[in-house]
Formats: sequence, C-alpha cells, structure tokens
Amino acid sequence: MKSGAGYWIGAVAIFAVMAVILLRAPNLAGVLPITGRSETPSHTISLAEPAPAQVCLPFPETTVSAEKRGLEVANCLTPAIEHWLVGGASTPGHTLELRIVNPGARAAAITLEAFGSIGPIALDSRAHFTVDAGNYTLVNLDALAPAQPQLAWRVAATGSRVTADLRVTAHEGYTPQGVAIVAPAAHPSRTLVFPVVLGNADENGREMPPIIRLLAPETDTPAQLQIVGPDGTFPPPGLEEVYLRAGQVVDISLAELPPGAFAIVVVAEQPITGAAQWRHAATEFCAEGPPLLADLELADTSTDQPGRAGQLERQCAWPGSADLAWLPAAASAYRGSLMVPAGVNATLVIVPDPNEEPSEVVTGSVYGITDFEIAPGTISAITLDTAPESRTLTISASSPVAFGVALVDAADPSFIAALVGVPESAGETRVTLTPTWVH
Repeated sequence: MKSGAGYWIGAVAIFAVMAVILLRAPNLAGVLPITGRSETPSHTISLAEPAPAQVCLPFPETTVSAEKRGLEVANCLTPAIEHWLVGGASTPGHTLELRIVNPGARAAAITLEAFGSIGPIALDSRAHFTVDAGNYTLVNLDALAPAQPQLAWRVAATGSRVTADLRVTAHEGYTPQGVAIVAPAAHPSRTLVFPVVLGNADENGREMPPIIRLLAPETDTPAQLQIVGPDGTFPPPGLEEVYLRAGQVVDISLAELPPGAFAIVVVAEQPITGAAQWRHAATEFCAEGPPLLADLELADTSTDQPGRAGQLERQCAWPGSADLAWLPAAASAYRGSLMVPAGVNATLVIVPDPNEEPSEVVTGSVYGITDFEIAPGTISAITLDTAPESRTLTISASSPVAFGVALVDAADPSFIAALVGVPESAGETRVTLTPTWVH
C-alpha cells in the first residue's frame, strides 16, 4: 500500500480501476467495460439504472522510489455532476494528477476551474474534455496550472455523473515529502466539518504543523474556527476568526494544535469548502543513504506489475523524508461508511453535525465493532487495530454525524493517510470486482 512511481505511470502503464460498486437496486442491467486512455479494457462492471451510488477505487501496492514514498489509500466516491477538490500544489517538487472515472452509460463532458492563492486561474483548452462511458482519464494538473503554492479545483460534468480524485506528491530534491489521494470535499456551505485532524506529534523536532486549506468560491466572508476534542470545544489560539477573499485559496496553520486526534469546525457567513493536511517525518533511516536511481530502475524491471520502483530493494527512509495526509471537509448523515485497507492502524473520529441541536447526546454504533455516545461539544475517538484484510466500517447514529479515519501503516509509522466517511442509503448492494493491470 505504500505508494511510489507505480500507481499511475502515464500512457505506458496505467493502473486499471478496481471498483467495489454500490448499486441503488439489486437488479443489475447491462455490462460496461471500464478502460483507460489506451482503450484496452481492464475489466467490466454490471450497472443498474440509476448510476452507481458509490465507487471504491483500488488500494495501491507498497512502493518506494527516489522521490516518492508514502501511504496511498483511495476513498470511496459518489458519482456526481460537480466535485470540489482541495489540496496539493504545482510549485517545483510537487505533482498533481486528476483521475476522473465515468461509470455511467453515457459520455461525460468535463470542465475544470482552478483557484489559487491570488484568485481564479485562467486555464487553456485542456480544461475541457470528454470521458467516454465506462472509461477513466488522467490529467496532469501541475502542467495545466503551474507554479501555484495552494490549489483548489471545481470539476463539472454534463451528460453523466462521474467520480474525481487527485493524486498529489511532494519532494525536496530526491527526498520524499509525501504522497496522498485527495477525495472531493463537501460542497460549499456555511459550515465545514473536518472530522479528524492529527496534532503535531513529530519525534524529530521538525516544524510540521497541520493546516486547514479554505476557499470561498464566490463571495468574501469571515470564518470562525473551532477545535473539537474528546473533552470539549475551544478556539485555536490566535485564529478565532479569519477573513477569506472570494476565489483565493488560503492555508491556515494549526501550529498550536496539541498531539492527538481532533475535529475542526469552520463556520462562515458565505459558502466555503476546504480540506485539512497533516504530515509526519520518518524516524528510521537507511544506513547507506538514499537509493541510487540505477538501483530503482533495475528494481522496476524485476516485477510484473508496472512502476513498483524500488520495492524489492528499499523499504527504509533517508533523513528528511516525510509523508502527508489530506482529509476533505465531510458531509454529515445518519448513516455512512468507509473502507479501511489491511495492514494499517486507524483512529476513527465521529463528530456530531454542528448544525444540529447542541444539547443533544448522540448515540450510535460502528457495526460489528462498538457502540458510541457523544456528549454535546465533543467527539468520539475510537482506535482500530490492524486487520489482515480490508474492511468496511458502517456507522449509524441517532443524529447526523461526520466521520473520518487517520491511518498509520502498521509496519512503518511514518506512512500516513486519511479517509472520510461517505453518506449512504439503506438497501444498497455491493458488487466486488478483480483488479487488472493495463499495459
């Protein structure tokens, strides 16, 4: 599951979509091939009308390369006609790759809009393209909007609902600074909930505070931040209120956030969206220093799965290496789920919807694991040990809740990731498909 050069590797070797499709009805109708730009079918999925309620993308393999190292886990996604993706940068040392999957029976016309630190970004004709029915496409966003330290994107689709996510990487020279899959954030609203953000617990003394990235797409607005923990709610010191300019992406440092798991709530006068990021530095290093490019290229040819560079040669880090996690603002619901991969320790955080009655005690259950009770103004934080196989967490509650998990690789705690809970409806059925490599 630790990612590297091999998750998406351009036109030469594209990692095919493995999906777990949640259907709104058990009656399956039709067979639709899912293919990449190579037009080589990877596998087929059976679809019903209406379109699938949820698509779960594959969990990548363990990889290490000269400048990419980290835990890469993809969120389950709901097809829609609009997505907001907040995260990443396009300055030197950063890459951004957009992945759009069209599981519908009709082609989807896609339009991209970009926002940066100084406002909306003018894009060329590459911001308009079509994704055929049953196909996915990859777009290099750092080439489309270069030299941007903070980025957010709006993905609009007509003709068919699609899913969209980002693969972001960061490095300093050949020193990895993390990889992550960024899921869509909640649609712009006056209240945002980031259900789990980890405080700075770095053991090497490096300054790596978590951040909240915010965007007010259309209208200037003040916004208030609150930190919600197991013992109550409090404002971040010196950051009780921030002012957001329309169209400008802003990073807010939470340097004073103590170690542990918290939720962040942002309340604004106008609709906003956003995502949270935290980082963690490696603590165990290669005795002989960074891997040589020749070693990595040799290792890449020794495996039958494309792009798994260095996996057989290197599993350790080198000084300065770090990983990062991005968690989008979450939607609240009475019921939701997420899929946790094997081989990770997880901290599940559940937070009541701040728009609901604040005096109400929220009760609920994590199906098959535990029940929970959340006092007003607090969160429920549940520690989940590693499991030998991936598992689906289903949460139901007496009042709408948002939830997410912070993941730490069981074999290497410097590898981190995050997943956000996806609202779902009762009566959905699940079809599991087998992954296929496309050459």
